[in-house]
Amino acid sequence: LKKAHDFSQSLIDTAQTIILVLSPEGKIISFNPYMEKVSGYKLTEVKGKDWFKTFLPKQDFSHIRVLFKKAISNIQTIGNVNPIVTKSRELVYIEWHDKTLKDRTGKVIGLLSIGLDVTKLKKAYDELKKIDELKSNAIRDLTHEFKTPVSKIQMASNILQAYIKDPVEKRENINKYLDIIKKNTAFAIRQVSQTLEFSKLQELEGIQKTPVIFCDLLKDMAKAYHPKKITIVTATHTDKKFKLNKEMMKTLVRNLLENAIKFTKKGTIRLSCSFKDNNLVFAVEDTGIGIRKEDMEQVKKPFTQLDPSIQGMGIGLALCQKIVQLHSGTLDIMSTFGKGTKVTIMIPEAKHEKKHIDS
Repeated sequence: LKKAHDFSQSLIDTAQTIILVLSPEGKIISFNPYMEKVSGYKLTEVKGKDWFKTFLPKQDFSHIRVLFKKAISNIQTIGNVNPIVTKSRELVYIEWHDKTLKDRTGKVIGLLSIGLDVTKLKKAYDELKKIDELKSNAIRDLTHEFKTPVSKIQMASNILQAYIKDPVEKRENINKYLDIIKKNTAFAIRQVSQTLEFSKLQELEGIQKTPVIFCDLLKDMAKAYHPKKITIVTATHTDKKFKLNKEMMKTLVRNLLENAIKFTKKGTIRLSCSFKDNNLVFAVEDTGIGIRKEDMEQVKKPFTQLDPSIQGMGIGLALCQKIVQLHSGTLDIMSTFGKGTKVTIMIPEAKHEKKHIDS
């Protein structure tokens, strides 16, 4: 009997699962070393204490007590997952498998619970769930964003068709409706291109870089924009070449500039380019509507549009963030709601280039 007991005890002591015994009242009778490792508590610290008050988040008390009563009443519970609170106040998710303990007379003397640490699995599941929600949102937003320009194109086409049948003097509005078709077609194509570009960048681990005079690229791109009631000021302080992916840099500048124009009805947009401690520093500052403090964490997330009344899928800033990451840089946003926003990009000089993948 002693050998059998010693063998059983060694299994309990070395098991890489939680082995927990509770009294019928929910008091802690014993648990194994693995539970000590997971929770941070020694058995001597918590023996005899209420399991629920010691290890469970308050919001789970009532729900878990109901399950405990079932388990202690010989109704076996299998696969219930709930978090426990460790000594360091972290949440660890455990999958429980319970068995009622009885003495020789059949009297219930406690509950044996076997627990598997599924925290990593839970996090992976939550991430997959977020990705699934993101895909659903992307499809919904893409459908919504296409509906408006396609409807305008259809309307303009119908009106054009009517004008063509009318006398020549009524054809003066044809250019107006051709312009509507042109603008909305360009918008739809832009949304598709941006989405495909973002999708492509998610799969890249490295990029091809060539020497680029970024400040010249910035000035050239700024010249292409002439927004009404907005002054674009470009301040560049160097003609130094820097190893970058030129096409990605064009995408970065275009998205940041178009974002600034979109949210600035009138005022000034300032573009600056300089080098500091061998780092490329590029900033876009506007006098637009700004971003609320509580929304700052949301703006970098893909398919996030804080103002549904403004066209777009909310992918531009996420695209910029990914481009900056691929250049081992940082993207910082400073904003005051109602006054404007400043986006600053810092890209370090690549001293030891890794093997790159063609973009």
